[in-house]
Order: sequence, then C-alpha cells, then structure tokens
Amino acid sequence: MEALRNRIVEVIGESNKYRSNEVDQIVEALLKVQAEAPAPVKNKKGNRGPYADVFAMLDAVKPIASKHGILIYQHHRRDKGDIVVHSTLIHKSGQWLDSRLEANPIESDLTYFQDRSTAFTYTKRHLIQTQFAMGGDEE
Repeated sequence: MEALRNRIVEVIGESNKYRSNEVDQIVEALLKVQAEAPAPVKNKKGNRGPYADVFAMLDAVKPIASKHGILIYQHHRRDKGDIVVHSTLIHKSGQWLDSRLEANPIESDLTYFQDRSTAFTYTKRHLIQTQFAMGGDEE
C-alpha cells in the first residue's frame, strides 16, 4: 500500500500543477475513500442507459470522504470567456487537489439558464467521477 501511495504522490507531483505543494496525506485519504466508497446508485435513465446523477455520486462518496477528512468544494468561474467548473478536494491537513473542466453549454430548446445549469451539473458529475475513480454510467 505504501509503494502505491508513493507512486501516486510521484505521478501527481509530475503532472498536476493544480495542487498543494505536498499531497501525501490527501493521497493516503483518497486511497481509503476509494477502497470504502460504494458504487453510486444509477438513479437516472439517459439516452445511453442508466447513470448516477451528481446527487447520487455525492451521496456515495461524501460520507466516506468526510470520514477521512476530505471536503469536496465545487464552484465555477469564467476563464478567458469559457465557463470552467472547479472541483477541489481539501484535506484536513491543508493539502488539496483541484480538477477543472470547461462547462460551455450547448444551446437547445431549454432556456438560457437551463442550458447552463445542465452543463454545470454534467461537468460536476464527471469531475467527481474522475477524482474518486467512480463508475457512474454505462460508458
């Protein structure tokens, strides 16, 4: 387990500039979360089959993340005209990891605000899936 933790710390340190200087404690906690978190309930039906919406993803992971001292903080902002959703995992030690993904809505028959809300929700769900290595859909 320690060799795995050390390798993850090494990879994160090489590839991700969106993190605290040290990540050993948050990585240790994330390993525990991934080992304990249940699969999210696929509570919605989409064009490609059943999937877990953002609330089901959070229901599956938040209690375990909290147990291991991890706060999930999500927000969005504009960055050079794009809407970017941030999903930051903050550990009780002060260590953190930030993931970002553009959430530019596709215009549809929905209202302006519904299009944006859909894009934010979809992006938040995929960031949680990625950060906790969770399967939430059939793809």
